[in-house]
Amino acid sequence: MHELSIARRIVLIALSEAEKRGAERVLQVRVRIGELSFLRPEQLSFWFKTLSQGTLLEGAELVIDIEPGEVRCPCCGYKGPMRVEDDPLYHVVFPTLSCPRCGRPVEITRGKGYSITSIRLVRQRANS
Repeated sequence: MHELSIARRIVLIALSEAEKRGAERVLQVRVRIGELSFLRPEQLSFWFKTLSQGTLLEGAELVIDIEPGEVRCPCCGYKGPMRVEDDPLYHVVFPTLSCPRCGRPVEITRGKGYSITSIRLVRQRANS
């Protein structure tokens, strides 16, 4: 259900931006989701499509770019990628992430969030 709330927020932001710019319709919304956000792209796409029905977004393409995760270990100084195992348990409880070098807990420095990176739209023509 995490994807539903994120998709709802994406739809609301995209609609707001489209209305501000006098859009007739939206062609594409591009988002970046972090690998460590544990958002499932297929679920996000499903909810985006469902929530877009009957709006300026209906029929718009949702393009999802994945931002690689990066961690930093305060113990050994490691900074870089880590292996992520997608386990259904993680969707209920966030896993403890371990340093690939020393095994100690790490801090996420990149790849945890999401953002809208672009919106392609068709603007209404001005009446002459």
